[in-house]
Amino acid sequence: MKVLNYKQRIIDVVIEKGKEYAVGYSVTLNMLINDPILQDIQIQKLIKWLNFYCYGNNFRRNKKRLYVVGASEIGTVNQGLHMHLIIMHNYDTDRKTKDIEDFIWKKWHVLINSTSKTKSNGKLVYFERIYDLVGLSFYNTKTLYHFSNEFNLQYF
Repeated sequence: MKVLNYKQRIIDVVIEKGKEYAVGYSVTLNMLINDPILQDIQIQKLIKWLNFYCYGNNFRRNKKRLYVVGASEIGTVNQGLHMHLIIMHNYDTDRKTKDIEDFIWKKWHVLINSTSKTKSNGKLVYFERIYDLVGLSFYNTKTLYHFSNEFNLQYF
C-alpha cells in the first residue's frame, strides 16, 4: 500500500494548498490521438497561455500565476487519453469564469487541431466550477477506483 500512501500525501498537499484559493475550476481536456508526450507539451502551452491571458505582464514577470494541478489518464473507452485539471485563483484576475472557459475551449481546439466550431459538437473540453475539492482530488487521481496506482499527477 505504499503507492496509496504516497498518493494520499500528494492529495493532501493539493487539498491543503487549494484551501488558499477562493475559486476553482475542474477542466477535462480530451485528446484526439493517444500521444502522452504531445499531450504534455500541449497542456504546458495551454497553461502558459492561460496564465498570460489572466495575468498579463504580472505572469511574465513571475509575480502571479494560476494554481494548476493535473492528472492524465487513459480512459477505458477507445483508450482515450485525457487530462483532468484543477485550476484555482483568488479573484485576482479581471477574467470572468465564462471568459476563462471560452479561452480554454478555443485554445485547446487550436492546440489539438480540432475542426469543431461549436461547443456542442463533441466534448473535447469539460469545464465546471469546483464545489468539492476533496472529492474532485480523489476522482482525478482515481484513489477510489481499482487502478489507484495508475495516475500521473503534474503541477504546472
